[in-house]
Amino acid sequence: MFVSASRYKVMLLKPIGQSLTEYTSETIMLRKIKIATRIQLLFALLLLSLGGLLVEYWQASNMLMETSSLEVNKRMTIQEKDKITAATNILASALAASLENVSDPVEQQKIIQNAFTKIRFEKDKSGYFYAYKGTTCVAHGANQSLIGKNLNQLKGPDDTYIIQELFTLANSGGGITEFDWEKPGEGLQPKIGSAQFIDGTDIWIGTGVYLSNIRKNQAEFKTNLMSIARPRIIFVASLFGVFLAGILFLCLFIIRSILRPLTSVTQGAKDIAAGQLDLQISTDGTDELSELAVAMNVMSKELVTGHNDLHKASLEAKEKAQAAASAHKEAEKNRHDLQTSYDEILRTAHMLEQAAVESKSMMETLAGHMSTVGEKSFDQVNQMSEVDHAMENLHQAAILIKELANQAMSQGKNELETVREGSQMIEMSLSSIKDVHKKANLLQEQMSQLDRQAESINQVMVVISDIADQTNLLALNAAIEAARAGEAGKGFAVVADEVRKLAEKTMEATRKVGGTISGIQQATQMNTQSMNSIAQDITDTAKLAEESGERFKQIAIGAETTYDRSLQISEVADRQENEYTQVSIALTQMEKIVAASGEEVEGATQVITNLGETTNQITTVTEELRLHANTTS
Repeated sequence: MFVSASRYKVMLLKPIGQSLTEYTSETIMLRKIKIATRIQLLFALLLLSLGGLLVEYWQASNMLMETSSLEVNKRMTIQEKDKITAATNILASALAASLENVSDPVEQQKIIQNAFTKIRFEKDKSGYFYAYKGTTCVAHGANQSLIGKNLNQLKGPDDTYIIQELFTLANSGGGITEFDWEKPGEGLQPKIGSAQFIDGTDIWIGTGVYLSNIRKNQAEFKTNLMSIARPRIIFVASLFGVFLAGILFLCLFIIRSILRPLTSVTQGAKDIAAGQLDLQISTDGTDELSELAVAMNVMSKELVTGHNDLHKASLEAKEKAQAAASAHKEAEKNRHDLQTSYDEILRTAHMLEQAAVESKSMMETLAGHMSTVGEKSFDQVNQMSEVDHAMENLHQAAILIKELANQAMSQGKNELETVREGSQMIEMSLSSIKDVHKKANLLQEQMSQLDRQAESINQVMVVISDIADQTNLLALNAAIEAARAGEAGKGFAVVADEVRKLAEKTMEATRKVGGTISGIQQATQMNTQSMNSIAQDITDTAKLAEESGERFKQIAIGAETTYDRSLQISEVADRQENEYTQVSIALTQMEKIVAASGEEVEGATQVITNLGETTNQITTVTEELRLHANTTS
């Protein structure tokens, strides 16, 4: 119903304002924060999460390297202990064979000293052998000035009687002890020592290695591991930076894409409220803001249409007023004709007098009835106004239901599309996880094959090491026999010495290769364990992805049902709005008809009153005419 432009605007804008007020009163605290600030908070949260992951990755890498370094140190220490134990036992056996037929103690000590003088091991030549009878030194491979001295009271920095402890170990069948000892050029260093009696004699021999060499190897291993891990860490950090920059750019772009059209729609609503009814807002895009702009444009068109209808109604009222003026002129003309027919009136005066008396009585009765009808008409107009007001409220409620249904339908459609996209992404992720699982299994098999090959190489190196040990022992025996032969055995002694050196080099190379193979095996085992853990994690992830896919399918079914129901509600709301509009139009027409009827009744009542007065005048005129006629006659 279009009564005025302001009333029409209030009728359309009031439901929208009510829905916005009700929605605002039920919102959560986040609605008090600007959209740009909310997106910035989301970006900050994502930044903290990614930063935490990066820090955790860095700490895990450091922990892995530290654990690997400690494990290498532990295993190398065990290998060093095994090495000096084996070397002591082998040399003790070789010397026992060499001293089997020598009973002179001096000759025995000489043979032992000659053997010790030529034996130095470790890269820095810090490894040597020594021999004691009780706690008295009888041979020393590094410091011959100690020969003949009783070192019973020799103590280390930790107040440990080192020679006594080694002698005790030798008496108990051999073993390993740890103590601190001065190393040339490096100061006080931890050291491990081994002792073993020579069978058939009262002489025990011993040796030791500094653990600083192990620490150097550990530091070298840690440096190499760091050089391998550092590029990966730098790559991950760089990738994190690029990803963060991309997210920042995306956030800025999203903020801009939301705020600009939202500002445009808000300003358009203000302009329409100010009276600019023909305003059209840009509707570029397909998002919710574009749909809001389209709705605002439709509302603007409806306002313009209502304003035009109001203007047409005003023109129709003017035309009716002009028609009334024409009728008034026609009445004046008829009155003039009545004056010209005065003679005829005089002739019919008598008849008019009688008719006037009867008409006056009838007019009074009709005036009473018309007054009653007029009062009823005004009451009916008031009732129609109340019904019209109620229909306006129903129409506003129908519009609100339609808008809410459209919003729910739009949101349900978006949620349905989002759920479908999420389901497709989960299926793609599940396929990728399965491919990764296959590759992880293949890599696990390759790591197992590498471990088996390394084990085969290690077995071969053990055989080579045994051959080198036997060669060294044979060379030592040959050197002893050559020393016994005197001048005749010098040439053979040179050859035996070269063979011994070659055996030592072979043993050194074998130890290096063995250490490398052990490192490879350890790394392979650690990688195999990691791959097993990764394979299990991938399997668990695949199960979770499958469960998520099923859940998304259920959500999609629910979203489709919600969308269908919202569509049904929207259709029912459209039908209700059309019906309310038709009823409102019918009520408007009825109100106009009743109002017009009331006005006609008032006019008729006034005409009846005027006719009564005219009847009185006719009676008076008739009397005058009669008197005039009588006088004339």
